[in-house]
Amino acid sequence: MSVAVALRLTGIGLYLLWAKTGVLAQVDEDVLTSFGLNDNAYVKDLAEKVRLEEERNAPVDQRWIITFIILLFVIHLGRMGLDRSALGILSPIVATIGDVVIALIITYAILAPIRLIMLRFLKNKGSRIWTWITKIKVEERKKISVRTIAEFWLTTRMRAEMRFKKVGYSLPTAMRIGLKMGLPWSALLAAVMPVLGMSWYFDTENWASGIWDKWAAARADEWRMAITKNSGEGFGANAFRLFPQGVNQTDDFSFVVIGDPGEGDASQLILKDQIISVSNQPDVKFVVISSDVVYPTGALRDYEKILDAL
Repeated sequence: MSVAVALRLTGIGLYLLWAKTGVLAQVDEDVLTSFGLNDNAYVKDLAEKVRLEEERNAPVDQRWIITFIILLFVIHLGRMGLDRSALGILSPIVATIGDVVIALIITYAILAPIRLIMLRFLKNKGSRIWTWITKIKVEERKKISVRTIAEFWLTTRMRAEMRFKKVGYSLPTAMRIGLKMGLPWSALLAAVMPVLGMSWYFDTENWASGIWDKWAAARADEWRMAITKNSGEGFGANAFRLFPQGVNQTDDFSFVVIGDPGEGDASQLILKDQIISVSNQPDVKFVVISSDVVYPTGALRDYEKILDAL
């Protein structure tokens, strides 16, 4: 059932993006035609007014979207830093692009299909309510009444219907509407992900880390050889041999091996006290961590913080 609902919502979102082309300047007429209200002069004038308001608000929406994206970039820059290199600036850029992608997915895979289903469900009822509202002239209506409340609700629905129509008429308009609806939710995800814990799917900063991880993995052996060569240690069986304190050739000893400590969430932190307790046993001479210390791909400064803590 969950898969079927997800496919249906995704299908509606794709339909919105690839619907038949129309004319933006006539979107109010198209909406009235779908409602069967072309002959209602009052609703026709109101629809044109809503269309003009949307056109005037478009530049404001664009500036708001640009400001929002800049703020998201600054947030990622503050959390990720420049990684002490000019190349590091790409990480917050990739994370910000990820926020934009997440915003569009939220809009056209979740929000828009749900709202469109609701609009279609109430379509016929809306036409009958408009007819009931316009039976009384505007000057004869009370400022606050059932009719004024119903008109406000239906005008909001009309505005939403126009936006969804325009999504199929113009790709730039589809991008603007998608970002306007989805960016607040994308920003909310960016804000709470550090609290919720590591995620490869919703944390766009990890998207950037994943890209650099793939890039670095292809060069890891080359970098290891260069580091080994430049260290002056040389090659051989005893190269980089360590001599832990308290370990000798005769006495027995123990050591702790920790494989893949975790992702910085509750599943890792709940073991902290136990790991410390075991590692502090008198016969334990050293600890080996055989995986990431800073997850998912830590910068040098992150490892330096751990060394300072130790």
